Amino acid sequence: MLKQSKRAVCDICGHLVCKLGTHQGVHDRNRPRLHLCIECGRPFTSQYALKLHGRTHTGEQPHKCSVCSKRFSQKSNLRIHMRVHTEERAFKCLVCFKMLATRQSLQNHMNIHYGLQPHVCRHCNTRYRFQARRI
Repeated sequence: MLKQSKRAVCDICGHLVCKLGTHQGVHDRNRPRLHLCIECGRPFTSQYALKLHGRTHTGEQPHKCSVCSKRFSQKSNLRIHMRVHTEERAFKCLVCFKMLATRQSLQNHMNIHYGLQPHVCRHCNTRYRFQARRI
């Protein structure tokens, strides 16, 4: 028998989480940040958050997609990626009612409706709707 997970939605950011009380601590700006990254000095509220951040410096990507073999540094990013393969669409555009897989894809989609071009090329100052991968 599978154990049923008890998840809750954070009323601050809308994330679906297992430990709501622990999660909501990330929203507390006054919470002490005692764990410092030895690479860049960025402070974190927990050792676990520091560990995840450390992967940005090491390039470690321990989580692998079982379908396409793409790798991720965080399990949550792998879960989001899996929506590409399952065609799960959890975010709805309130203008045209299109369903999208991620919050970021919805935000990019809304730029089309509102004609926004929030991303600026650092070399030529040209504006774009979507942020391109850095080369």
